Amino acid sequence: MQPIPSDPYQQPTYGYAPADPAWLLAHAKFVIDQKAKLIELRNEYSIYDEHGNRIGSVMQVGQSLLTRIVRLLSRSDSLLGVKLEIREANGAVALLLHKPALRVTCTVARPNGTEIGRVAAKIRLGKARLALTDPAGNLVGEVRAENLRAWNFNVQDASGRLIARVDKKWAGARELFTTADKYRVELDPNLTDPLRSLVVASCLAIDTLLKQQN
Repeated sequence: MQPIPSDPYQQPTYGYAPADPAWLLAHAKFVIDQKAKLIELRNEYSIYDEHGNRIGSVMQVGQSLLTRIVRLLSRSDSLLGVKLEIREANGAVALLLHKPALRVTCTVARPNGTEIGRVAAKIRLGKARLALTDPAGNLVGEVRAENLRAWNFNVQDASGRLIARVDKKWAGARELFTTADKYRVELDPNLTDPLRSLVVASCLAIDTLLKQQN
């Protein structure tokens, strides 16, 4: 039996043990690299560790033919529904991310559908912010843009403690001709579930809620 830590965010919940070191969620540093496309009809990303090894991927699933046509003929990408699977290197699903159409909120869930929490864009002037909440709607953290262009972010827990950073890296010349983005993510290595999974998913929510403008 695992001891119960005094910090509520350190306590394992939903019956899940801490991630095995070989798993994607166990990494404290990684790079999310969006697949470069002249015309983006499906969101795809590769995830690498700090040494350049591919440790996972992200794939958009459940997209209808009508949705692809809308993406091809319009710039209404941010209004469409998005379902993403965050996968391990072996293809196993680690997390699910779902943004309903016409919403600015993403639900984060385990592979079996158990909700971990939500990531919601705050409607405000100035620097962008995303609220992280548990399934009951309680605030457990916040993603804060550090500049008006929303390229670099810091992630804080409910007490204001820094628990992660997300920095946009220039993707090279391809960025001039494609919609590809590249993010470097660094987590507090002591951060545990469920907050750890929610923070990892929020890195994808940044692109889904704030960046998609196709």
